[in-house]
Amino acid sequence: MRIKNSLFMKYLLTYMVVNLVTTLLFGVFVYRENIHEARNDILNEYRTSFSGVCSDLDNQLSSIYDLSVILQAKKDIKDSGQILTIQPSYVSTLNSISSELQPYSYTDSFIKELILYFPMNELFVSSNTVGLYPQVFYDVVLGYKDLSYPQWRKNIIQQQFMNYHTYMDNRTGNHYIDIMHDLPFSKGIEKITMIVRIEAKEITSGIEHLLQNGAIVLLVDNKGNVVYSSNLDEYFPSALEMQKFVDGRKITLNNSRYFILSDRMKSIQWRYMMFIPENLLLKEEQQIVQSIVIHFLSILVAGAVMAIAFSFYNTIPVKKLLKSLSLHSEYNLVSVGNEYNTLDYYIQNLMKNNQQLKNEMNKRIEHIKINFIERLIRGSFNSLDEIRTTAEYAGLTINYKYYVVAVLELLGYNNEINSEIIKEMDMSLIVIKNIIQNNVGRNVLVHKNDYKKIVMIYCLDENASTSKVYNNIKLLIEVVNKNLNIRLRCAISNEVNDISYVSAAYYSLVSQLRNSDTLPHEQIVFMENIQVDSYFYPIDIENKLLNYIKSGNSEEAKNILSYLFSQNQEKFMISIPGTLYFIYALKCTFIRAKNEIKLEGKEENDRFDFIIYLNKNSDLNECLDQFNELIDLLCNSVNEKKTKRNKELVEAINNFIRVNYSNIQLSLSMIASKFMMTENYISYFYKKETGQNISNVIEATRLEKAYEKLEEGKDTVKDIAFSVGYTNINTFYKAFKRYFGTSPRNVTKDLQLK
Repeated sequence: MRIKNSLFMKYLLTYMVVNLVTTLLFGVFVYRENIHEARNDILNEYRTSFSGVCSDLDNQLSSIYDLSVILQAKKDIKDSGQILTIQPSYVSTLNSISSELQPYSYTDSFIKELILYFPMNELFVSSNTVGLYPQVFYDVVLGYKDLSYPQWRKNIIQQQFMNYHTYMDNRTGNHYIDIMHDLPFSKGIEKITMIVRIEAKEITSGIEHLLQNGAIVLLVDNKGNVVYSSNLDEYFPSALEMQKFVDGRKITLNNSRYFILSDRMKSIQWRYMMFIPENLLLKEEQQIVQSIVIHFLSILVAGAVMAIAFSFYNTIPVKKLLKSLSLHSEYNLVSVGNEYNTLDYYIQNLMKNNQQLKNEMNKRIEHIKINFIERLIRGSFNSLDEIRTTAEYAGLTINYKYYVVAVLELLGYNNEINSEIIKEMDMSLIVIKNIIQNNVGRNVLVHKNDYKKIVMIYCLDENASTSKVYNNIKLLIEVVNKNLNIRLRCAISNEVNDISYVSAAYYSLVSQLRNSDTLPHEQIVFMENIQVDSYFYPIDIENKLLNYIKSGNSEEAKNILSYLFSQNQEKFMISIPGTLYFIYALKCTFIRAKNEIKLEGKEENDRFDFIIYLNKNSDLNECLDQFNELIDLLCNSVNEKKTKRNKELVEAINNFIRVNYSNIQLSLSMIASKFMMTENYISYFYKKETGQNISNVIEATRLEKAYEKLEEGKDTVKDIAFSVGYTNINTFYKAFKRYFGTSPRNVTKDLQLK
């Protein structure tokens, strides 16, 4: 690609004329921009550290509720709250409770001490000791100077929500914050209050370097009262005025100007605030001013020299960049004037392509959500944290109190299901899913599970109930019947209080729906009304069978099939009706596999249709042989397609080498980038398919082409070496002699003699 070079003279004239004029005209502008940028850099640095600490603190505080749930579940703690008088024999139990509290303060450095208070018997139990004398424990351990023990106990009994007290240890000078939270389902004098003692310095953990520069950190409750201040000697406004301090605002405090960073924590609605002294910004501005003055003077003195240098050097990188783009990019560079215009044209098209890619990624968000729900109901997550992280990535909110699973199934189809009926059912479910999504809230996750079922996961808070779920599903079924005239049956699970149990509820519902004869005749049935299943075919095993068939692994697929048949015959003692349902379910699985594989060949399709649709055999042993035959049929089709694709890829790689052998950049890395593979994989693949290394094929192609050009006798050896992709004549000579056993000059002489 050749582009007319007109940049040098343009640069030279432009710099010579504009340099002196623009230096002064843009001086103020550059000054303001640099000051603004420096100020933003400092604020962004503080904001990054501030946001990280605030988020960590919020997560720690939110874990207090989880801890209260854990303690509520312990029987000995519940029993201790119901005892009116503590007998000496019960002291060992209290010591045991104290021991149970110790790991929470040892393993979590955020919690300094964990205390339980039982108002009924005025008993304190902490991770360090047991307080049988409440007044003494209150004075020594809690030590709230502004509140007597009777007043504090009265407040604890009357209040239901989270509260706090601050405490200063005069012996060590340490400042503590005690957060008090009632254990769930406990009220009045029978309640159990959990007191979490936090060392105040944990609030500023990770931002100590910012505090050394004069920043001040505040923790403010939801009423505007200052819970903690990193600078106890400073005076702060009243609670009413504190509520007016918002993020990004500047204030004057104690005759000093501050910039406010503020964020509200979701766990307890407190505000975490940081006051940044404005004098830090002024120091940075002074350094910027000095740098700008020196820079401008240098420009004025060396303007003429810089104009020539810039004019020359600014053209070279653009040329190199365009050359590199033409070598490494498949995009066809079109000359649109000088080099800069061409580069700008290329970048604009690149940005356009990136925007299209971004739009495509946004479309994939829906697929990410579908994948999350699929993994959730299949039980593919390893932990609750993994579920929450994946849900957040998919943009879903799942932090609810209870979860109820409902499975909707199409009715009116008999066991003789073929591919056309499956397509009809699948289209019906797509329409039904759209209707459901338009009639439920965001707390309901909807997923089309297969061609016959839709799964709904209701995420419920404390105020919701299963009756609301029933009414909602009843309304949905009425809407579907009215608009589509399609009959549905729905099974609803019991409430589960952990989202990781959703998969278990789903498996129970699906296993029962497979044998509809055992279900009650109501259109909507609950889990407690469903009888026991009559055959063994878990969903996760079905998925493994499908995956092995689609990957062409017939041996593993047959092992799974054999396992299913042995379990139904030996362990579950399957009945004759159960056998029919089991075989029917397997047929549906194989039809699904055939549709996804896209089985080719009339003979193979006819044999498949005979076994699936025409064979009425119910003997398990004979059916096992026939299903194994189907596995061989489908896996052979998959493997044949793999072989064909591999041959096509090898031929494409060879063609790419034959076309680009003269390109000095041609290498394993370039070929891997072209075919969107890693270097290790494409090298392994090519070696496996052909028995040759790609680098050897590149060298052989170049040397064969060089030999052909030597036979033509039109060019010198040096020109031929460069024309076939070599950049060093010595390297070419060594490779040629190694490959042909003679040198290029000897070949030329032999040809001349002939």
